[in-house]
Amino acid sequence: MTTPQNVNNLLTSYARKVLSVNNDLNLVSRQNALHIIDSLIFESLPLLDWEECHLQSPILDIGTGGGIPGIPLAIKAPDKQFILMDSKRAKTLFITHCATTLGLQNVSVMHAKAESMLIGSDYQAKYGTIVSRAVTTFNNLLLWSSFLLKDGGELILWKGSRSVEEKYFLDRDIWTEPLFKPIGEGLVMVRFERLPR
Repeated sequence: MTTPQNVNNLLTSYARKVLSVNNDLNLVSRQNALHIIDSLIFESLPLLDWEECHLQSPILDIGTGGGIPGIPLAIKAPDKQFILMDSKRAKTLFITHCATTLGLQNVSVMHAKAESMLIGSDYQAKYGTIVSRAVTTFNNLLLWSSFLLKDGGELILWKGSRSVEEKYFLDRDIWTEPLFKPIGEGLVMVRFERLPR
């Protein structure tokens, strides 16, 4: 049974693991490393309280880096299945180590680039939710997710408040209008929903 104390212990253990290898793997910026629990881990968790979000399994974390937001979400939502994907082998090995040592049976890890998943039909309409923090452009994430998400699936992004003003093309035949939720100083969660095909 997962208790609040167990969750806090797992989040703290995860933060220590990130800090212990950060100089070698560059998992988070040095500025964020000093405040990893506040600035990265706890900024991942408001998604779980956002009523408009459904967080449907399987959940794909594109460009997870050191496991943000996927690992904190997997710790807090053990009933959901998470796939954490990154293109850098060293990072996926670290995330695999974290998932194993923290006992996160709801996490699997994929070494790949998102654009490579668009070839063939293996991943088409496979995911219920896609999450991503500070990775590439809105246009790229909308393009990839339009292929990867199930009908009614959601794309949830963590973006700096300045980058929310980034120009992007929203195909109204594919996506609902985005919803925005400020979650910290200069940080916003953005949610798009995939319309039925």
